[in-house]
Amino acid sequence: ETALCLSSPGSRAVPDAAINRQQPSIAAPSPRDFSWWCSECDVYIDGLDGAGGVPFVAPPDLPAAGAPPTSNWLHVTDTDPYRRVQYEARFVGATRTLAGVVRFGTDTEGPPGHVHGGAMATVADAISATAAIKTSGMVCLTTNLACSYRGMLPVDTPVAVR
Repeated sequence: ETALCLSSPGSRAVPDAAINRQQPSIAAPSPRDFSWWCSECDVYIDGLDGAGGVPFVAPPDLPAAGAPPTSNWLHVTDTDPYRRVQYEARFVGATRTLAGVVRFGTDTEGPPGHVHGGAMATVADAISATAAIKTSGMVCLTTNLACSYRGMLPVDTPVAVR
């Protein structure tokens, strides 16, 4: 297979203005503050909190003053955060686990009414790499990611991740 690069590696053919402006956070403005939140979400997060879980917010989702610029597709968009991936997560140091609740909005749709497998894989990659970084204190990159999907996930459905 051959790839054709339209610009030199590491550059962008057209500057992306979106990465130069503050993006709305995809984390909750305050814990569990989502319109889609349900009692099952509370039970799962309560279990993580009971295990010593510490709330986790990705750096691009920190309040405006502390948010670094990013070009990560999870965080850069011209649409409302409700249409993207949204999350509430905890890092449990004793088990070196990052877990939480994720909801995939309509911007992640693949097959009609369902989440694109690539969106699910991206979130799995982000969660596992972040857990490795928090556990090791080192920069970690995914070198291999294999996904076995159990079924299609309807858009706007909260799911537990770890």
